[in-house]
Amino acid sequence: MKPHTSKGIRAAANILARAGSTSRLTPPTIRRLVRALLRSEFEASHIDLRSSPMGLVFLDVVDFTQWTESNGDHAAVDLLDDLERSVLREIRIGKGKIIKRLGDGFFLAFPTASQAIRASLEMNRSILSSLEPRGLSARISVHTGRPVIWSDDIIGHDVNVTSRLLDNCPAGTIVVSEAAKTLAERRLRTVGFKFLGTVRLRGVERPCLLYAAKRVRRGKNRIPA
Repeated sequence: MKPHTSKGIRAAANILARAGSTSRLTPPTIRRLVRALLRSEFEASHIDLRSSPMGLVFLDVVDFTQWTESNGDHAAVDLLDDLERSVLREIRIGKGKIIKRLGDGFFLAFPTASQAIRASLEMNRSILSSLEPRGLSARISVHTGRPVIWSDDIIGHDVNVTSRLLDNCPAGTIVVSEAAKTLAERRLRTVGFKFLGTVRLRGVERPCLLYAAKRVRRGKNRIPA
């Protein structure tokens, strides 16, 4: 039996074969090659850009700039190393992927909204052990959608919404959009959602309903306001 080769890897191989040699790679060809390789990474992470909506997550550290000013750059690097170890451990379990490192945060993708919410809860619990002794906390936003690959990134309206949600996220909280909650809550028997309110996101026409996700006893999906 031949080993499985992802469509992304095969596409990258075909691009290189048509180019003939790396010296003949033009900028448009290089961009196609990068997109093909990124697609192969998504396939390896069980994330299908063409099927059901994926889970999108933004995470950052609250007051990181002020903390770095007080504690120095070397301490900031140690903090980010601890943060990344926690994130990598949880996204491996949740079959997610780091799309982009954002200084003091991350943009992550997961195969489904439920996996994104579950992993966000575990990440928040895990990184608290690194942040609390330093007097810091994190905030996490979760949305869902079907973004598209551009260069070495994924972009689209739903990515923008996920990023804007973080602006409305209190410290230490995981905020979840109505769309992500609707897709995920039936699969999450030990996760509750507390309604936080309706907000207007910068650059987004429609108002967005926000919920805070927390661990609860099995079957108690609603948290009293």
